[in-house]
Amino acid sequence: MKFFKLFFIFIIIGFFLVSCSSSEKALDTQQDKKSDYQSGSESTMGKMSYKMVRGIVNVATSPFELPKQMVKTSVNESVFVGCTVGIFKGVGMIVTRALAGVFDTAFFLSPWPDDYKPILEPAYIIE
Repeated sequence: MKFFKLFFIFIIIGFFLVSCSSSEKALDTQQDKKSDYQSGSESTMGKMSYKMVRGIVNVATSPFELPKQMVKTSVNESVFVGCTVGIFKGVGMIVTRALAGVFDTAFFLSPWPDDYKPILEPAYIIE
């Protein structure tokens, strides 16, 4: 039960950060003059919120790596290889995507790696 409460709190914070960054950008387009300091902080806020949401999405969608890797291996090799080797690839990618998501969610305030870029490529399972 604690996990679901914590997960719900992270989702609410993510939506709040995304809405704050998008509303700040909308206000900036209406204003004619912006200082360099303000535009830098707003883009940083957007990058931080995007990193946190990316982490939450990767943790939530990590179990879908198993069927994805099985199908991908079946298409590239054969159905038998997809059902055997694809399972191991899928389990490995579940752990990898979940850990990358936990890292992004836990350290969304940190600009590492390279200005809030994703650790894992593709950044999402559906890309």
